[in-house]
Amino acid sequence: MARFLILLSLFSFALSNAQAQGGMGGGQEAKPFIPNVDVESFIYQIPAKWYPYQSKTDAKIATYIFPTGQEPSDWKEALQFDHFNSTAGVTDSKQVYQLKTQNTAKGCPNFTEKLLKQEAENGYSMSFWMEQCESADNSVYTLLNKVILGNEKLYIATKTWKYEPSKRDMEKWEQYISGVYVCDPTTDVNPCMPPNPPEGGRGGR
Repeated sequence: MARFLILLSLFSFALSNAQAQGGMGGGQEAKPFIPNVDVESFIYQIPAKWYPYQSKTDAKIATYIFPTGQEPSDWKEALQFDHFNSTAGVTDSKQVYQLKTQNTAKGCPNFTEKLLKQEAENGYSMSFWMEQCESADNSVYTLLNKVILGNEKLYIATKTWKYEPSKRDMEKWEQYISGVYVCDPTTDVNPCMPPNPPEGGRGGR
């Protein structure tokens, strides 16, 4: 658990260190996406006209994705996929949910959270929740978080808004994050299948 507490500090958007990935332009038509992997993998699709940046540390690979017109230094909404190099000492996704919400609440004058789902998913421990922080200067951060504890690694998907999204927007992104998952073709209990697609997009892992 000590290792996890250290890694928890890496969950923030360290976007100033992100490096752009080339050759991944947006605006393409949605196409069927069937995962083609041979090891345990994080399965998601990149929305059309959203662009990925990647940051690597000894602890994890973080992929940040922004819509057209936004970038690491100037953004209003973003996707983040954290692919840790180990399980970080975590034995249940509930541990990440509890620690993340507790830590956020400590630094947030007005904090709310809602657990959307916490159950086994595709053979893995999974927690999915929404949280919102209104700071002292009245700025608002809204997040959807999904944590999946793989057999070998820890995976976290996050959708962040620097404002309060509309109900329709929240529902759309809840469906998207819900479709993000982990699979392992080397086992009989973690099958690979297409994730819920965004409104046009590209596959990623």
